[in-house]
Amino acid sequence: MVSRWGRAVSRWGRAVSRWGRAVSRWGRAVGRSSGVDRATAERGAGTVFVLGAFALVLLAATAAVLVGQAATVRHRAGAAADLAALAAARAGADNVPVPCRAARVVAVRNSARVTTCSVDRHGDARVAVTVDGAGLGRLTLHAKGSARAAPMR
Repeated sequence: MVSRWGRAVSRWGRAVSRWGRAVSRWGRAVGRSSGVDRATAERGAGTVFVLGAFALVLLAATAAVLVGQAATVRHRAGAAADLAALAAARAGADNVPVPCRAARVVAVRNSARVTTCSVDRHGDARVAVTVDGAGLGRLTLHAKGSARAAPMR
């Protein structure tokens, strides 16, 4: 059928294309005969979702590893500072001429370097150390630790 304006229409008065499919006022396909199936339109959406979820899990795992490594380096710095302070205090109590040398030796054995060391006349030692730890790739983690130790009186 043809409308009075020369357009093809169905028997119910809706505009249709040359092939009998329903079309809108502007000639675009409408309804179920649009030619695009919903399953086809969303094809691959699951893959994108899974890739995004995988990226988030990978990011969270990387962050957890970095936090764990930072905590390990911080604990190593604290332990190295404690041991170096104890060595310096012991050397100070034994009247060694340079007690901070003992602290440096102990710090080097614990993969640390002494940044400050002082021993007063009573043998109380204050030591600060720095430890460098490996991170991910080129990332290097730095941690500082300080401790104070005194000989038993």
